[in-house]
Amino acid sequence: MKVKFDGRIFGTWNFPLLSTRELLRRKSMELPYYNCVLCNNLVEESLVHLLLHCPFATGCWNCLSVEVLHQSDIY
Repeated sequence: MKVKFDGRIFGTWNFPLLSTRELLRRKSMELPYYNCVLCNNLVEESLVHLLLHCPFATGCWNCLSVEVLHQSDIY
């Protein structure tokens, strides 16, 4: 059974303990780089990337039989 998941729910949740590299950069924390450490894409590690767009996350969602709907698929 496939479960469909609407990514918009992350906009209503608060993840205070998830310090992404994007958040650390915005708080002026110096890091060698801010790209995602889970994939080889040159993409800044943000909450949306980590949970919805990262190939690693996509693989995890697929293993759990969760289909992530992108905003363009919702309407």
